[in-house]
Amino acid sequence: MDTRAVKRSRPAPKAAVEKLPHVKRTARVSPRDAPVDSFDVEPAPKHRRKVSRTTPTPREDMDYRKIPDYSPPVDSMLPGKNLKIDWKGHPLDLSDDPDRYLLDEHEITLASVLRLTGAQYLFAKRRIFEKFVELARTGKDLNKTSAQAVCKIDVNKASKLWTAFEKVGWFDKKHIAQYLK
Repeated sequence: MDTRAVKRSRPAPKAAVEKLPHVKRTARVSPRDAPVDSFDVEPAPKHRRKVSRTTPTPREDMDYRKIPDYSPPVDSMLPGKNLKIDWKGHPLDLSDDPDRYLLDEHEITLASVLRLTGAQYLFAKRRIFEKFVELARTGKDLNKTSAQAVCKIDVNKASKLWTAFEKVGWFDKKHIAQYLK
């Protein structure tokens, strides 16, 4: 047996720490909530967004009637081709669109897939073909970039419109020969 005794450690003595009373912090005062020096001055009102009381102005893209219609007739599409395109998202329901009667079923489908109203589609289509005629008069071709620039819609949608019109052969100059004279 070992003769050495094992010393047990004792807990350290607790130091006497004086507890201070908890002081409550004062609330920060913003300039709006600052105390008023006199009773005849009202505090500043909180800022709120003004509500527009006027009726919204009609959007420019809804007024397709101001643009000449140089677009070819729908029955001039190349045989076996249609205006279908791939687009992510749910199609827009155009069953109650006021301009539906101006569109062919293929065009309704195209506008619906791109989530364009009838007026937006007609505006973009007329702007594209107006630019096509303008460029053809100077001997140039309409490219995708030009189509995107004249449409006041998302450039991706304008690009899809250009692709659909190109696919069905609508950018053939025979369709606009009557406007080039």
